[in-house]
Amino acid sequence: MVLNYFSVILTKVRIQSYARCRLRLWILTFVRMTTDGHYAIPGGDPI
Repeated sequence: MVLNYFSVILTKVRIQSYARCRLRLWILTFVRMTTDGHYAIPGGDPI
């Protein structure tokens, strides 16, 4: 019974850490796509 309880906890932790990793990757990809690899200077042209 105790072993089953720990396996459920470990599974939940694993799923949560995987979801966080996926979210970070999605945010990084989104930022890269929106900036298109250029840094914009306020009032100027992108470099």
